[in-house]
Amino acid sequence: GVINVSDTATIDIEGATLDNSAGEIYLADGQTLTIDGGSTGGTFKIGGGTSLELGAASTGSIAFLGDVTVNVVSDTVLNTAVTLDASNGNMVTITGQGLSIGRSTALTLTSNDSVNTSSFLNYGTLALESESSIDSAFQNVGTLNIVGSSDSGDKLIHNGFDNTGTINFVASGSNHNVLEVGATTATEVLTNTGYINSNFSGVAEATNVLRGTLVNEGSIYVQHALQLVELTAVTHENNGSITLIANET
Repeated sequence: GVINVSDTATIDIEGATLDNSAGEIYLADGQTLTIDGGSTGGTFKIGGGTSLELGAASTGSIAFLGDVTVNVVSDTVLNTAVTLDASNGNMVTITGQGLSIGRSTALTLTSNDSVNTSSFLNYGTLALESESSIDSAFQNVGTLNIVGSSDSGDKLIHNGFDNTGTINFVASGSNHNVLEVGATTATEVLTNTGYINSNFSGVAEATNVLRGTLVNEGSIYVQHALQLVELTAVTHENNGSITLIANET
């Protein structure tokens, strides 16, 4: 069936399941559908038959509120210009089979949100904020934004991964903006054949920090302080280019 969102709406799934694994959600231009799991949680199912459609202006979003488990019941590609926003949820967990974020799709994860699917490919725009994490086998082909905030929460990607797209570190405020690749006791490798940018937003006193082992075959642009830090001894490797603007390190 079809869920037709012609005006901003909320579906309460606390203690329940919304199965959209073979259904369509249509979002009229500029409208938001909020899926609310409440304090006890609910489940939102998507799958290979899931269709997310937009109006002519191609603007619309699905927001998650409360505790929501997104269960990917079969390999799924989300390839329309929908914004999936978990930034207002208490804890959003994406689990199940393989998930691909298409080139026109955006996904934002924030504190306590996690992706633990069998595989996770980003071709679109993925933002990691606060204490969000990726436990899946991951690859970035699109844009990965590592966003600093007022808290000190680290962003965590548990497994080593390849970046053939763009990673943007954006520091903000006074707390370091940290991406950790691997667990705190075991480093993993980030292999970059694309672009890594170190930048800031507003008045940033903090530093962008990459914890893990970096193999750079691509390009790194340092427009704001960037540190390579690991708790264990590692060897970084640069076979590409590193460009620093004046007075940055």
